Amino acid sequence: MIEGEGSTFLRGVYKVSPWIWFGLALVLGIIELMSTTFILLWVAIAAVVTGLLSFPMHFFDWQLIVFVVLSVVLLMMTRPLVKRWRSAGSSTYRSSVQDLEGKEGVVMARIANGQAGMVRIEGQVWSARAHHPEQVFERGETVCVREADGVYLQVERMHRQDENGN
Repeated sequence: MIEGEGSTFLRGVYKVSPWIWFGLALVLGIIELMSTTFILLWVAIAAVVTGLLSFPMHFFDWQLIVFVVLSVVLLMMTRPLVKRWRSAGSSTYRSSVQDLEGKEGVVMARIANGQAGMVRIEGQVWSARAHHPEQVFERGETVCVREADGVYLQVERMHRQDENGN
């Protein structure tokens, strides 16, 4: 893997196999998949590019300089974009459970005394609790989802409008 005579920067290191850079990229990519920080992604890309450039570039010191410079440039150019994307995505992302807020459902299993029951909404059955613990909902009653709270939907009675819209 390491062969030949050294350069002026790192004595004794002449040529480093591209597979070392590709291996480093693979390890960094796996760690990135587990961390989802988007930091190691750019360093892994720099390792791949350095590995490709190491075929014609024989001196390790030049490979190391390319790797470091490319990593820093990629991080500086893309990190602000990723931060903006992640912060925008976190405020606008709604899970499928949150999308149920405001929907109408039918009680399938009694909800009473702060205990959970079951509610059918759009063909799916969900665990639900009363938004106000003192409320009781019997099987067949129509309810409205007030909010999604963990694994439970918080439900309340449907507010019926009269003919005048009140």
